[in-house]
Amino acid sequence: MGTIQIDGSTPKLTIGNATAEDALILFDGNAQDFHIGLDDTADDLVIGVGSALGTTTALAIDENAGSTFSGTVTVGVDDTGKDVKFFGASAGSYALWDESANLLDLRGATAAGPGHLKLTTGELTVVDADVLGKIEFQAPLESSGTDAILVGASIYAEADDTFAAGVNNTDLVFALGKSEAAAEKFRFTADNEIGIAGANYGSDGQVLTSGGAGAAVAWEDAAGFDVTSITGATALGATPADTDEFVLSDAGTLKRVDFSHLRENNQPYFAAFASSSQSISNNTTTKLTNLDTEIVDSGGTYNTSTCEWSPGSAGTYLVGAKIMLAHGGTSTTQASVRINLSSSVAIMKDTVNMGTTEGHLHVLGLYYSASSPTFSIYVRHNAGGSENVYGAATSGTIATDGWHESPANFWGFKVS
Repeated sequence: MGTIQIDGSTPKLTIGNATAEDALILFDGNAQDFHIGLDDTADDLVIGVGSALGTTTALAIDENAGSTFSGTVTVGVDDTGKDVKFFGASAGSYALWDESANLLDLRGATAAGPGHLKLTTGELTVVDADVLGKIEFQAPLESSGTDAILVGASIYAEADDTFAAGVNNTDLVFALGKSEAAAEKFRFTADNEIGIAGANYGSDGQVLTSGGAGAAVAWEDAAGFDVTSITGATALGATPADTDEFVLSDAGTLKRVDFSHLRENNQPYFAAFASSSQSISNNTTTKLTNLDTEIVDSGGTYNTSTCEWSPGSAGTYLVGAKIMLAHGGTSTTQASVRINLSSSVAIMKDTVNMGTTEGHLHVLGLYYSASSPTFSIYVRHNAGGSENVYGAATSGTIATDGWHESPANFWGFKVS
């Protein structure tokens, strides 16, 4: 029989009569037979190899339109591939072999959700060291062979204990090859440990250190500071800055401390003297405003315009002053010098009977202030007329170094 042709507007070929029996179309080849048939017992349409139904089934389509491939499935040919897409249950989700990009794309659902790759084990009882999932990297076609075609790297999850209802302790392991199949290099455990080249987690207080180029990292004791570290090979050559650090032992624990905490501070400090004389009226408490020349001022806290010292912080201060007051009055003349916090608050005072000669007055004392104080010098006398507090510019025996007997001076420093 030659060609069979079925014509008509809706041509139809029916094999079977709705009874329970298999049906078969056989392709009788020269070297290999193939068949398409109905496996009526399984309700499957099958395509297979051979002349008998069900002998070597390649594809079976069941009554629910489900397809089962029993042999290798090849899509496209080498160098001319085809896209293969598998859709998920949520809109927009799929796995796609993208032939043009030569990659596998795992796409999450349109509404929400990332692409998701899950590696699972089929073991029913998971024990310590079982691998739950693994990714390997390899160059199997490398022409050099031997080590070149071994697995070069892998990442895998390994059970760290026997799994149970309340236990799933798992380590993540990174393996790398170096003239060998990939071997473990790093391990991160469920207990936040870091293992180096195996279960080498170091010990308490150790740090992970570099061995330099070409050398492995290792757990090592933290570099301590002891007497062997002190060589004195380099001279400082200057007074240490406040932020320079020293190392000392605090009950056996080495600690750093700034130089500012070790040195005798006594700062700020200042000293000033009068550059010229100042007239003081009779029976008038008068602030000295001629103490306008600084000898020293460590923190720039003395004001030469107002002749006031404002150290800028609470503390205990030692403050002093010395003046020489000219006089040609009576034997009952008195004079006083005082250190004030304001025009009306004197914290220290010295009073002398001048008589008919010049009066030398000195005042010195400690004062504690819970806030930043401001110190100034006030003078008072009852000579009957105006009298001068000598300054360095006064003629006669007055020297210009600020520390001669005659010029008024004012000084102070912080004790603590």
